[in-house]
Amino acid sequence: MDSVAKRNGIVLLFGEVNGRLHRQSLEPPQPVQSFIYKCERGFYLDPLYQMIAIEETYGILVLDLAEATIGYLKGSNVRVYTEIESRVPNKHHHGGMSALGSSV
Repeated sequence: MDSVAKRNGIVLLFGEVNGRLHRQSLEPPQPVQSFIYKCERGFYLDPLYQMIAIEETYGILVLDLAEATIGYLKGSNVRVYTEIESRVPNKHHHGGMSALGSSV
């Protein structure tokens, strides 16, 4: 089993058609979020169809004075790509003009 199957899980489908057992295993493109066991005439594939549905992906950049976080939004899932800390020194110094020490 490769690293994709370990990361995303595995989907197992078992069924009988005309007296013959059929089995199929799939490696989903995204992590499997739930365990579903159904005993019906057909396979319940809606979660798999949702995984391969075309969804727009949006980049997200969150900034503050000390750090930035870069990620993306795909469907309803937010994934963090990286977090970066700022190395730029703060320009604000305490005391304002009185901190210069000069007297008039």
